[in-house]
Amino acid sequence: MKIKATFTRALQGEFGAQEVTFTTYDKNAVLQLKTQDRTKPLSLEVKQYREQRSLDANAYFHVLVSKIAEMDYQSIDDVKRQLVCDYGTVAFIARIPASANLDDIYKYSRLIGESKGTKEPCNDWYIFKPTHTLDTKEMSRLNFKIIRQIFAAKLVHSG
Repeated sequence: MKIKATFTRALQGEFGAQEVTFTTYDKNAVLQLKTQDRTKPLSLEVKQYREQRSLDANAYFHVLVSKIAEMDYQSIDDVKRQLVCDYGTVAFIARIPASANLDDIYKYSRLIGESKGTKEPCNDWYIFKPTHTLDTKEMSRLNFKIIRQIFAAKLVHSG
């Protein structure tokens, strides 16, 4: 069972136990919790709530990728990799030995430059989030930037 809730408070309970309270508007979840055997512990995972990205945004991204690939006579994978590396969300920066083949490790990456102060030759890389891990805001931003690029290209070619 998943519950969308807000942390309310934490109190010192009996015998060193802590009581943690959450507030929710999910009546079904509350009813389900009330029927739980209170003698058996539950396993809980608390993490930041995020709206799920709509399938429409994901489908639209793939339509854009397909159209660009068609117009530029490129493979869909090449276009997707280029767009994610141009407009996607950076997951982290990695320092990787210069001899490593980054394509075997990360699909979406862009070279920053040669690392300084390392014993062996290394390069620093931006590593981008794969599109299936983007939240709603990140996916919207990616689609918006791609559309902006398409319109800018059309203005250059028509003007």
